[in-house]
Amino acid sequence: MAILYAPHPEGSNVKKVSDEEIDECVRQGLSPFDICRKLDIVWGSGTKVRIERACKRAGVSFSEIRVSNCKSKEEYKILYNISADRRVHTLGIKDGIILVGTDPHYCRLEHISTAHRAFCTILQTDIKQDLKAVILNGDIGDFGAVSRFPRGPWRNVKRPDIKSELEAVQARLGEIEDKCPRRTPLLRTLGNHDDRFEARLSAVAPEYEGMAGTRLKDHIPRWEECERIDINDDCEFIHNIKTGEFSRDRMNVLSTGHHTVVGHSHQLHVWPQTWRRGTFYGVCCGTLADLDDDVFQYLGSRPANWQSGFVVLSWYNGVMLYPEVATVIGNDCFFRGKKI
Repeated sequence: MAILYAPHPEGSNVKKVSDEEIDECVRQGLSPFDICRKLDIVWGSGTKVRIERACKRAGVSFSEIRVSNCKSKEEYKILYNISADRRVHTLGIKDGIILVGTDPHYCRLEHISTAHRAFCTILQTDIKQDLKAVILNGDIGDFGAVSRFPRGPWRNVKRPDIKSELEAVQARLGEIEDKCPRRTPLLRTLGNHDDRFEARLSAVAPEYEGMAGTRLKDHIPRWEECERIDINDDCEFIHNIKTGEFSRDRMNVLSTGHHTVVGHSHQLHVWPQTWRRGTFYGVCCGTLADLDDDVFQYLGSRPANWQSGFVVLSWYNGVMLYPEVATVIGNDCFFRGKKI
């Protein structure tokens, strides 16, 4: 009797699995994956060979049990969302436009960035009639006062308190809301800076969980909060996937296999990737903040490969067209060759 050894989940003991146990699983019609899960063994070439031999003994086709137990694409998607506890918003678009901004880091009520002004202005142009949604792709606030980083030296500008930042967030988002047509979906993904607001409360006062005002979304109720936004099953918006300064947009679209729109890097560019099944775009949406804003004082006057601006995405007959960028140059923002 051959024995297969696989590490115990706790890493301390060795579990022995007999041929008879594998044979019984095959007779039950379990897939190779389900067999490994039931018997608590690790998938590999050795395991594959033993399951194939068990299939021959039982007169069962290994290919059939592998394919017949595969779940549909939609079922896999549902199971992924549930298992990862994801909050995913889905949207279908045949023809229309989505306006995307990211990383505004709103923190001072009196300061309005050039890109934010242009973002509001473009909502009053001809794209308004085709607008299907407005998306802010994370880090709407900075919340430096509750970050894990120390205050820094005395010369640093004092960080705004949470109340001031919330007022700035509410004011800037209110300006966007006022410029949008009624009933336009207003969506925002969660960024790492947004998480600071709840993370501090969760760490020091877990007893307050569930109380009104302890969640960031309580203060901006018109904006639907989600971790990812999926459009037409071939485009996703998420705050960040790949890290690193170079080729982030390329790596994102290669890893997902579809259109991928991100923030976080403060870079503004597009990578087109063509396969036999079509062309897909990796999009980095820059930042709605001014690059010389005091909120970025931690750079210490070092140069950063960041660009201020935002992105306009268009769909025609269900197909996403080449993304367009609006970029800040000096004190002005330009789109399609014209100053906004």
